[in-house]
Amino acid sequence: MQLKFSKYHGTGNDFIMVYNHNDSYCLSQSDVKKICDRRYGVGADGLIVIEKTLDADFKMMYYNSDGFLGSMCGNGARCAVSFAKELELIQNQCEFLAYDGMHKGLILENGLVSIEMVDVYLIEVQNNIWKIDTGSPHLICFRDNVLEIDVKQEGTSIRNSSNYIEDGINVNFLQLTKNELFIRAYERGVEGGTLSWGNGSYAFAI
Repeated sequence: MQLKFSKYHGTGNDFIMVYNHNDSYCLSQSDVKKICDRRYGVGADGLIVIEKTLDADFKMMYYNSDGFLGSMCGNGARCAVSFAKELELIQNQCEFLAYDGMHKGLILENGLVSIEMVDVYLIEVQNNIWKIDTGSPHLICFRDNVLEIDVKQEGTSIRNSSNYIEDGINVNFLQLTKNELFIRAYERGVEGGTLSWGNGSYAFAI
């Protein structure tokens, strides 16, 4: 199979972008996993398919690097808006459909992309650990030693624990330093750490 794609990243969170014009492609879970493989494929945290829809300027479908359809991805959405502009599907403003519903996107004069996130209603707090759903579920653990954490090991342990094994969870370690947040993130579907996290940043701010 020949696949025409572009490669984008949002602050290091990288994605393979595919425009599925007229249903040109039908990618299986195995196809997506192989394409996202960093040694034998293109390599990325995920793959995003852009399609036309009557309900919005475009539809965004996000797949994790394990090949399975993922939930909302904030950095991926910013890349999708930029990609849609490159495809001439939009100008500098748009509405697009994602996993968690409709979003607005705006390309600023300096080229940066801003998106409007959905309202957050699900917030649970137990033993100073927060669970916040910002279109994808995030577990936020406050720590004083974020730099010393083995994100892969601790994230895997929490993500695969009995409470979260069925649906999975994004595990985020957060340290407060004066007026700044220092964050390290373990992403389900990638099953490891990522350099940046759009939906997670929204959860951290809350």
